[in-house]
Amino acid sequence: GSLWGLFTPKDDDAAQGIVIARSATAGTWAGGGNVLTESANGAGIRTFDLLAAGSKLYAIMGDANDHILRYSLDGITWSVPATTPPPLNLLSATKATMLADHDGARLGYDGTNVVLALHDEIGGEVEIWKSTNGGDTWTSVVTFSSGTGPTGMVTYTDITDNTVMLVGTGEGVWEVDIAAATAELILALPIATNNCRRMTVHNGAVYVPVDHGTNATFGMKKITVRGGVRFFDDVGLDITQGVPSGLQQAIYWMNSLGPWLFAAVFSNTALTGYIIALSGLPGEGWQHVR
Repeated sequence: GSLWGLFTPKDDDAAQGIVIARSATAGTWAGGGNVLTESANGAGIRTFDLLAAGSKLYAIMGDANDHILRYSLDGITWSVPATTPPPLNLLSATKATMLADHDGARLGYDGTNVVLALHDEIGGEVEIWKSTNGGDTWTSVVTFSSGTGPTGMVTYTDITDNTVMLVGTGEGVWEVDIAAATAELILALPIATNNCRRMTVHNGAVYVPVDHGTNATFGMKKITVRGGVRFFDDVGLDITQGVPSGLQQAIYWMNSLGPWLFAAVFSNTALTGYIIALSGLPGEGWQHVR
């Protein structure tokens, strides 16, 4: 029942960087252990995603031009995939690009498979991989073209009530059927960097951020499946409920908690982050929290 996070050094030039895991207890980040040490000083290291699935924690990171996966039972000791790790050499080898890329990979779990979406910067694709044995063996599922990396990934259902992964990119939302090894673009959006960023399942629907560009009010699409039909609704600040204009920028993170959907928004006017929330009550809409 602990909340876990991954942390990287602020100054990557100071020494070989180390990714560390910490759990939040009584408002303090503590415990955990070292997850990954940078392959060489200045190579470029960053964290992409962290997932709790079954009895394990899974971390996907970037080191120079490689995706690196580790898993742990306790957050202290982290293991290398024993048989077949995810593929290497998919990321840019330049440190500047490496450190700027928030969308190198995403992790998900469909109840059977741990799923990994990888950005192939060299080939201009997103690769989907899966593991059925707790992270020791990874096999390729499907690949699709994309000019960006995966900005979000969630587990949902298709119109036949089968479990699928929905993967967000700058182009929109892809439905990935792990069993059938297929990928289909089900929601096409005008291409933008922050489209679908950290899209989240909330109250039985998938909420998908829509990036309208710098200094433009963000949008939000809500995807639901009912009676074998897929519905798309607009629920973003295009229909604003009094949130200050300085907070109507691109969304960087979202989290569902009870009846509320919380979103972290970066304000270009204040150069800081703020929290807004979508109430679970009908008609209340978005509100400024902090």
